[in-house]
Amino acid sequence: PDGPVAASSDGSLMYFIGDGRVFRSESRGCDAEEVVLQEGYVGVDVLFWRQAFWLLTARPDGGGGLVRLARASVLPLAVWDPFIPDAMLPEGGDHLWVTGAEPQVEVRRLSLAGGLAGDEPLTGLPADAADVERIEPVAAQDGEVWLRLTRGTVTWAWHGLLADDGSVRFSDVAARGRTFY
Repeated sequence: PDGPVAASSDGSLMYFIGDGRVFRSESRGCDAEEVVLQEGYVGVDVLFWRQAFWLLTARPDGGGGLVRLARASVLPLAVWDPFIPDAMLPEGGDHLWVTGAEPQVEVRRLSLAGGLAGDEPLTGLPADAADVERIEPVAAQDGEVWLRLTRGTVTWAWHGLLADDGSVRFSDVAARGRTFY
């Protein structure tokens, strides 16, 4: 595979992405079958969390979604348009950070406790958000997240902290143009 890979905690099942196509394997990748997604969607990111597989999808013409993968089915949970997700990362047991840079930079923190909630872009992004090509959550815990941003060959980081009012306050932790990672 040339993309993300996720395996169950015991390693008996894995999903991986190759050229936007999603595959499922019960033989540690030796044999794999393609997972059929909604027409026009490709796989972006996959992870194993809360004893389930989660998949971010995107449409080349714009938009994307969050899907839960089950052995015999693909269960769509959220659809975004025009938001195109880049990556996702769990925070503890109930929250999932989802980020994307197209058509504008967006960060979302979703609560999966009792359903999908908080599916709105978070505000307070630093002014450096213009022209970002990719944004990825790289660490998250207890209402805070570290994000890696890429523009051309330059990479830097933001830190986001959940405030008491439910908003997230972001700060640029590396000088513009400085490679942080």
